[in-house]
Amino acid sequence: MQSSRFGWSSTGSDQTPVPGKAPGLATHLDGSSAEKERADEAARQAAAAEEERRRSLLRLILSEEASERLARVALVKPDRARAVEDYLLRAARFGELAPGSRVTEEQLIALLQRVHTESEHRPCVTIARRRTWSDDEDE
Repeated sequence: MQSSRFGWSSTGSDQTPVPGKAPGLATHLDGSSAEKERADEAARQAAAAEEERRRSLLRLILSEEASERLARVALVKPDRARAVEDYLLRAARFGELAPGSRVTEEQLIALLQRVHTESEHRPCVTIARRRTWSDDEDE
């Protein structure tokens, strides 16, 4: 095994040189990126598990027709469907839904309409700044 003047082997060792860095730093950089990939993968798995838990709870809460309607709404308006899902899960968690009963399609339609009207009537803040005498000269 021959070493070059830069500190890595020229015979094809498993260390890849990083230009401008010390030779031992290449393996350190590879190790930290592997750790980051593992952490990212763990976060993806946790998010997938959380999403599956949401789906299973919604299957318990919604009737079959209501579940189909919510899936169709999610295709067109994913944010509105997510808001309804969040409301239903919160209501189930705090006991606002009747135990053992499922949300029907009619109840879901009413809830969708309520979410729609709430999203339309959000307060809008408009900032009107005072005009000064120098603003008139620009026009």
